[in-house]
Amino acid sequence: MIFWKMSSLKFLSNCRYIASPFTNVQDLSWRLLMRKFGVHLCFTNAVKALDVIQDAENTRDNLLGISALRQEDRPLIVQLFSEEPEILVKAVNGLEGLCDAVDISNNFTTDGLSDLPGDKQHDKWSSWLSCIQRVHQECKMPIMCKLPFNWQTTDEAVERGKSLHKVGCELLLLHKHSAEKINASISKKDWDSVKVIRSIATKSYFSTKFNCWCAQQGESVSLPIIVDVGLSSKWEVDECIEYTGVQGVTASESLEGNPSLFCKKQPPVLDVVRQYLELCKVHPTSISNIKHHINGFCGFYLSRFHDLSTSLKEVQSLEGIEQLMEELGENISKLSGKELKSLTSLRRKKEWRKRGRDRKKEEGTKVVKERDENHIPKIVLKKLQKERVGNAMKSDAQRVAIDFTVIDCMLNKRFSNIICQFLR
Repeated sequence: MIFWKMSSLKFLSNCRYIASPFTNVQDLSWRLLMRKFGVHLCFTNAVKALDVIQDAENTRDNLLGISALRQEDRPLIVQLFSEEPEILVKAVNGLEGLCDAVDISNNFTTDGLSDLPGDKQHDKWSSWLSCIQRVHQECKMPIMCKLPFNWQTTDEAVERGKSLHKVGCELLLLHKHSAEKINASISKKDWDSVKVIRSIATKSYFSTKFNCWCAQQGESVSLPIIVDVGLSSKWEVDECIEYTGVQGVTASESLEGNPSLFCKKQPPVLDVVRQYLELCKVHPTSISNIKHHINGFCGFYLSRFHDLSTSLKEVQSLEGIEQLMEELGENISKLSGKELKSLTSLRRKKEWRKRGRDRKKEEGTKVVKERDENHIPKIVLKKLQKERVGNAMKSDAQRVAIDFTVIDCMLNKRFSNIICQFLR
């Protein structure tokens, strides 16, 4: 059991299902739609802390869509980007009362840990810690931090999590980092690593006396951790929370494709579209954002009708999008029950296949990373062989020595090729 009543993060007590901060577009209408369908906590788009200071009103209203009067859009965490402590402090103080916490990011969290040389990595890390500590000392707002990890750096992630907590971090988001994307999918194979990080990186928010009382009662008080995963159903999310013991789970791609991901009963897609467009009327949203979201959770059905899919790219008004959705509804209503069921099943299969391809790609990347440092790529080997043959021919040799060296890591196909060359 984790106690939240005495913590500055009281809102986390009911935050189980969370919209990922890595979602591409997070306008106000989209956040309100997700909250309607069971999302407990949302993030704003990442903005520069300097913009919040220099053009506060425009940044809050247009970029972030936040206001003290919009209680329906709470709890909410604002993502700030800066490497200057003074600017961060001013920006965070200016957001007081408008959100529930701030997520402080910099190049270190977006570029990853392993992509930087050792000295630069240490400097970036120290700079980030000093920024967080300064904000913690001079601001009342709770601080959240993102921490990349993988199964090879679990111990390192634990130590970094402890360091973040010491300087004032009160909420930790674990995510994977790959060369292709910042938030690579966390699969079931990674759940054990998450569980280890959560169980070891524990720090109390409360006084020593309260810790002693908890120890007597057999309770544990830990730094709250949420994890960014690539799951596509509510039962998978619940299973992840139960197994790892994290406070909550964030979803990005799955939620973009299905805003009602956390609903027990899935509503019809067209109902979701209508509700989103109604919210866009109340809270002005750019056409590009609207088209992005509709293509995300309705694109599969639009692709079944080529004319409609083409029209979505060309339409430039909210009224045009509404008319397009009405046409889509008419086309879907003409389908028989069997055809509609088959179409829904096809969409699910497509999602599962995509997840399977992503996992295979990730596993293939792991195999490459685990190879011996002395491994010579196949292209390099062929180039060396050609150079040897070329050098031998230049010396007017009547006999040419060809390298048929067999090594342990050779694949069967490569070994067979060498045998054929030898026979020739």
